[in-house]
Amino acid sequence: MRNSICILILLALTFSLCLRTFISMLIVVMVRPASTNATYDSNIVDDDLLDWPLTWKPLIFSAPLLGCLLALPLYFKFLNEVPKAWPIAVVLIFQSLLSLISPLVARISLVAFIVLRVILGLAEGCVMPALNTIAAAWFPLNERVFKVAIYTCGFQISFGGVQYLISFLSSIGVPWQFIFYGGGVIGLLFCIVWQLFTSDSPSESRFVGREEMKFINDHIPKTGTKPLSTPWSSILSSPVVIAHLLCMSGFYFAIGITSNLLPLYFSEELGMPITKSGVFTLVPFLMQIISKFVVGFIVDWRKKKGGLSHTVAAKICQTIGSIGSALALFALPFCHSNHTIAFIVLVVYGATFSLCVCGFYASMTMIAPRLTGSITSLVTFVGMVVCLLSMLVFSAFVWTSTSHKFFWLFGIAGVLQVIAGVAYLIWGTAEVQPWAISQEAPPSIVMRPLLD
Repeated sequence: MRNSICILILLALTFSLCLRTFISMLIVVMVRPASTNATYDSNIVDDDLLDWPLTWKPLIFSAPLLGCLLALPLYFKFLNEVPKAWPIAVVLIFQSLLSLISPLVARISLVAFIVLRVILGLAEGCVMPALNTIAAAWFPLNERVFKVAIYTCGFQISFGGVQYLISFLSSIGVPWQFIFYGGGVIGLLFCIVWQLFTSDSPSESRFVGREEMKFINDHIPKTGTKPLSTPWSSILSSPVVIAHLLCMSGFYFAIGITSNLLPLYFSEELGMPITKSGVFTLVPFLMQIISKFVVGFIVDWRKKKGGLSHTVAAKICQTIGSIGSALALFALPFCHSNHTIAFIVLVVYGATFSLCVCGFYASMTMIAPRLTGSITSLVTFVGMVVCLLSMLVFSAFVWTSTSHKFFWLFGIAGVLQVIAGVAYLIWGTAEVQPWAISQEAPPSIVMRPLLD
């Protein structure tokens, strides 16, 4: 059953992010190019395009991030005190409905469309912390890295796969409005499946057998039976948490640049049509999925054999992920119009960047099991701030007509990744922290207090 929960978490994350990231590729498809010399697919009906100014595009990209940023502080406390499964269903239903009305709103007003996307981000803010909390209750430590590698593929599927799908659909003449409609309908159907089969913990599930329940209980950290209030002073002063914050900063700045701006970079800097840029956008995300699966499986296999600790595994993955992706980001602006070199650099970037998930992201669910919601909310909040900052930097470059703007953007992302790798190598760990353990230890694991 825990494998099924992993797949459901993957799909929930995918649908939530898809409904937000449609616009990163659709902005190239649905908006009339600023210049008559710009390249876009011949199957797109010109009369169906929107007349939105170029200077507004960064704000359209960053609107959901602003919504997430406003919402996350509200979840810091509540995510450790309320159920996690049903709020995710409510959020996905709400996001699906917003997707269904997006084409109409886009026709009416650009400002109204931006406001709608801010509301979309407000709803999305609770998804990742809630999903990580469910994962902390369901997945034993010796399976945690591989399971996290699986369900975080929602990032790659939504950021890369969906952009490729949009590229393909636009190339065969599918109107951009139907992409919003399709995403909304699929999201609503998935919510039914989510509510039927998902629960906050194994003890609340109708589908968990006795043997599986015992296995999960035997491999979840014992953190005490008393309700644990959130020790914010200890969390904020912890070097371990600071290392995770720095890692998430580099992680989300890179995500902000690659998920939102790669189609624009290929169009403006490399002169690619939309049909070809979709393939190039898919490459790094496809490589991330492959490398996460392979590395996650190997890491958990080595830990089960007793030859690798959780902390050592996380540090190795994080170091390779940060330094490798930084080098690729530094190289990407120098590809110019050489599509072959750009392809190779994107392969290297994708293969290394995803190892950060097997590093700091997996350990984030281990350092404080019963406080995973609060920890994830805090770390994600900082990541969203940095991701929004990446869009603001891009906006500043656009408004000031800065030359070589992508050189600076990719360079900043690379520097942040190097800082993240060094910080985690020094302070990072996957061990349960003292401030996350109750004073009274239980004789056996009790799942409900783990969530509370």
